[in-house]
Parts: sequence; structure tokens; C-alpha cells
Amino acid sequence: MTLSPVYRTIRAATSVLDRFAKRWVDKSLSRRRRSRATLAAVHVPRILLSVLVMVCSFAPADAHHSFVVEYDVKSPVALEGVVTRFVWASPHAHLYIDVIETDGHRTPWTFEMASPNVLGRNGWTRRTLQAGDRVTLEGYGGVAFTTRGTIRSIALADGRVLPAGDGLPTTSGQFAR
Repeated sequence: MTLSPVYRTIRAATSVLDRFAKRWVDKSLSRRRRSRATLAAVHVPRILLSVLVMVCSFAPADAHHSFVVEYDVKSPVALEGVVTRFVWASPHAHLYIDVIETDGHRTPWTFEMASPNVLGRNGWTRRTLQAGDRVTLEGYGGVAFTTRGTIRSIALADGRVLPAGDGLPTTSGQFAR
């Protein structure tokens, strides 16, 4: 039978607590009061630890966000700019670029990408982009922030076109690969 990592952690921690509680009870209490004290000393920490591990293990599930809440599929963007920063981090990589407008004004944009795991399977490394690289990208603009978006694909200066999303919907309704 395969045990989940959370269950294994609880079992290991409770065995340590059991040993500690038994030593404490043996040293501090008379023989008659040991049985009741052993129950309290062993089971209360075990229950508290189990509750704590369960609460902590469910917290990350609440942190993920919906695509449609942050990005608008109906507002595709195609931009050319210069990379100012590329952050290779979980849960999503981020790309910061400066877009030079026709009037010469520089507009900083922030883009969210897929996870480093997905990007790595699509040919990316943490050194694929460096500050100063010129890129052309396609993606979707943000709902709340006009200079924020998510990238579907990116064309590098050397001619390579790499997917940067994880199956984001295209304007035609199909999913990008």
C-alpha cells in the first residue's frame, strides 16, 4: 500500500511525539495517574499536529487564480519590445519588457508565462532571455491592468518562436500548443 506524503509526515511526527510524551509521563507522574496522563499527553499533541498538517496542506490549493479573471481572451496583444527582466520562478515565470510607442514613449509591460516545468518541456531555459534582448510576442491583455498580460508565444531575435503558455485559448477558440 502506497502512503501519501502527508500521511507519512503525520506518522513520523506522531511517533516522535509518542516517544517524548511517554518519557515525560514516566518521569513526572505516579504509576496510578500515568494511564490517564498518557492518553492526554499522547493523543492531544497527535490530534493538534494532524489538524495543523491538514490545514497547511490545503492552503496552496486556494492560491491559484482563474485565467478569465485576470486576462481577456477577447483582447489579444502583439507587441515588440526589449526585455528588462526575466524571472524563472514557480508557480509562473514572468517577463518584463519595455515597449517603445510610435511617439517614442517607453511603456513597461509585465507578462505572466507558464510554469518553469512547462516552459522547460517547450525548449526554454532560465537563460533563454536576457535583459536587452529584442522580442516579439503574442498573448492576451489584462482585465484590470492595461500593461499586464499573459504570453501565448514569443519570437526571439535569432528567429526561434517558442510557446510560452500552457494551452491558452486562441482567438479562433482553438487551444495553442
